[in-house]
Amino acid sequence: MRRVRAYVDRVRQRHVAPHAPFDVVKESPSLALVDAHNGPGTVVAVKAMRMAIAKAKVCGMGMVLVRHSTHFGSASYSASQALAAGCIGVSMTNAGPEMAPWGGIDGVVGTNPWAVAIPSGDGDTDMPIILDMALTTAGKGMMR
Repeated sequence: MRRVRAYVDRVRQRHVAPHAPFDVVKESPSLALVDAHNGPGTVVAVKAMRMAIAKAKVCGMGMVLVRHSTHFGSASYSASQALAAGCIGVSMTNAGPEMAPWGGIDGVVGTNPWAVAIPSGDGDTDMPIILDMALTTAGKGMMR
């Protein structure tokens, strides 16, 4: 909830297009490239994961790459969508250069969040394994 105001401001400033199309640019049975046209990252990430799951069910592996998206929140949300289908979900994104590397002064490293969700057993009693992390000590939202 603490990020809602920032998301609304991004829409008002036209950094996010709330009704942007989800265009499949290239596709094969197990892969796809999607242009999100600056659509809401959380919505786009869930659509991309659904598409990847459908491909994985047919081919054994599905990967969907998304370009021109926006902030997608917690990476574990979209990665965890794969669990209900009995699949391993991986969700990651890049981020702008904001953190200085060890010994550096200038921000050249992004937070680059990523998550992996792995089912562990039958899904009814076993807990899945979920890793949600960033390349920095804390995500940008937590720092702010």
